[in-house]
This record gives sequence, C-alpha cells and structure tokens, in this order.
Amino acid sequence: MNKSERRLKFTLVLCLLAFSVHGQNWNRSDAFSLNWQSLAGSLDGTNLVAASVTDTNGNADLIYTSTNGGQNWNPTSAPSNYWFSVAASADGLRLIAAADGDPNGNTPGPIWLSTNGGLTWQTNSAPQTYWQAVASSTNGQILAGNAYGDGIYVW
Repeated sequence: MNKSERRLKFTLVLCLLAFSVHGQNWNRSDAFSLNWQSLAGSLDGTNLVAASVTDTNGNADLIYTSTNGGQNWNPTSAPSNYWFSVAASADGLRLIAAADGDPNGNTPGPIWLSTNGGLTWQTNSAPQTYWQAVASSTNGQILAGNAYGDGIYVW
C-alpha cells in the first residue's frame, strides 16, 4: 500500500469512526427536500456540508452548510452544478467539492475548494474531468478525488 492509499484509507476509517459513535436517535433537520448526493462534517459534527445534485425541478443545484449540527441549512456561494461529492476537514472550515462536469452536464468540471466553511469557493489545479467523489485529511491539507474512468488524484 503506497502513501496515497494509506492516507485515503485513514480518512475513510476516521469517517466510519465518527459516524459509528453517534446515530442512536435520528431527527429530521430543516434541510429542503432535494436530491441530496453527499454529506460531510467536522469532527465534532457541528459544521456540516451537503451537496445536492439537482433541485426539485431537475436543475443543477447548490452546496449547503450547517453550523449547528444540521438543524438549519443555508446555501453557500458555490455555483450551481451537478454536485456529486463533498468532504470537510476536522474543523469543518476547509471544504472540497466535486461535480460531474459543468452545470449543463456536457463538459468536464473542476474541483472546488473553500477555506472558510463555504463562504467563498475557488477552483484548484485539479484537471477538469467528471469527478465522482472527494476526501480530505483532518487538517484539509491532503485532498483526494476520483474521476469517472480517469483514476484517483491526490493533492
């Protein structure tokens, strides 16, 4: 197992541990009824990020965040897109998001990053492709993403 594979495995184990400790009682939040695709959160579960692939009309949708453990949700400044995956650092401030191409679904798209909990977003040096999933280290400095038919990339 190489260094990149160990990092990805470590991230997945952390996520499993975080979700296996809680989950005794499930309560519905005030999140809209959308076509939710991905969800990630801070280590303490206070800061959450969720991606909706489409709205209720089938249009490209947004990324939403919660700063109170999922009770209330607000759209971020990320552009409308067919969002497939989100990940968060342990503090929930460094976010990574992947979409399956552009908002029209016709051309490859970039990876988007936020360093302030979703207030602002920017693209990074990742290639434009059809991204399917992303992962983040606890400090948000090591990021990984996999693309449909194009492999796994680590930054």
